[in-house]
Formats: sequence, structure tokens, C-alpha cells
Amino acid sequence: MEISKYNGFEVVCMTKIESILKSIMELTETEKRELFFRLYSELEEMGFLKLSESSLAEWNSKEDDIYNEL
Repeated sequence: MEISKYNGFEVVCMTKIESILKSIMELTETEKRELFFRLYSELEEMGFLKLSESSLAEWNSKEDDIYNEL
């Protein structure tokens, strides 16, 4: 959280993450559960994509760049 001056008054400036966390706290338990499962799914998918990068490295060659335009 950041405090700055505006027209002589101290104003609390929330970061994007703090703003999101504040919004999460206002959710119902059911909404929080749904959010958790959606985030988990996104993170899990990102992890699998990251893990698969090394196995696909052999496909990343200059000779195969010709196929990028198809």
C-alpha cells in the first residue's frame, strides 16, 4: 500500500494486487471456491505448458522456420 499527498490530504493508493485481494474478501464462500478452482486450473495448465517446452525443443530449428509461414 502506498500513501501519497493529493491537495494536501494523505491518500492511500492500493496496488492492483491489494485491490484484487480486497475484492476477494468481499466474495461469498461459494464464489471464493469457484475462483480457487479456476485459478488452480489456469496455473496447472501454465505449468504443463512450461514443462512441455523442453520436450518440444527439437522442433525449434532454423530448417523448420520455413513452415512458420504456412
